[in-house]
Amino acid sequence: MARDEHLGFPQGATATTPASDLPHGHPARPGAGPGGEWYPDAPGRQRGGLSGQRAVILVLCAVVGAGVGVGAQRWVGRSGSGNVPVVAAKTSAAPVPVTASVSSFDPKGSGFPNRTGTSWRSQTYATAQFGKLKPGIGLLLDLGSARSLRAVTFDARTGPLTVELRAADSKASSIDGYQQVGGPVTANGSTSLPASAGGSHRYWMVWVTSLASSNGGFLAEIASVAAQG
Repeated sequence: MARDEHLGFPQGATATTPASDLPHGHPARPGAGPGGEWYPDAPGRQRGGLSGQRAVILVLCAVVGAGVGVGAQRWVGRSGSGNVPVVAAKTSAAPVPVTASVSSFDPKGSGFPNRTGTSWRSQTYATAQFGKLKPGIGLLLDLGSARSLRAVTFDARTGPLTVELRAADSKASSIDGYQQVGGPVTANGSTSLPASAGGSHRYWMVWVTSLASSNGGFLAEIASVAAQG
C-alpha cells in the first residue's frame, strides 16, 4: 500500500493497467508507463514518433508553399503597380513641311532656266558632266531663318542623277560657300536627302553633279522640291 500511495495510484489499480483506461480483460498498452507516458524503445512510441515527424514535415511544406505564394503575389503586385520600370516603344513624329522659296543656282550659267509650276528643267548638255563646262547646278531653298531639317525631298523626273545636299548660313555666289551634308546620292524618282546631321542653317541646296541621258543629250528635271522639319 505504501508503494501505491507513493505513485499516486488508487487502491486496486496496477502501474501497467490503469483501471480507468482499459476494459476488463484488455491487455496492457505496450510501452505505457505509470503516468501514461511512452518510452523510446516501445513499439507504440516509434509509430507515434514517425507520425509526428510526418506531421511536422507537412506543416513545414505548407508554410514554405504559403511563403512562396505570397512572395509571388507581392512580385506580381509590384510589377503591375508600376514599380518595375517598363520600357515604352518610342514613336517618331511625322515630318512637318517647312516653308521655303526655291531658286536656280549656277555660278557659271543659267542652271535651271526652264520652270513649269513646281518642275525645274536644265539645259541639255553633251555629257553627263555638263560637257566639262561646270562642276554642277543646283536648286537653292531659302527658309527665311536658320533651322534644322530632317530631309530635303524632291522628284527626279530624269534619272539617274547624282546629287548631294549642301547648306549655308548666308547666301554665297560660289558652291564652295555651301558645306556638304552627307555623301552623293543616286536620284531616280522620289528622293529624300537626309539633313539631320547638317545642323541649323537658313540655306539648303540640292546640288546636281551628274546628269541623266535624255533624247540624245544629258539634262536634269527636278520637281516638287520640299523641306521637312
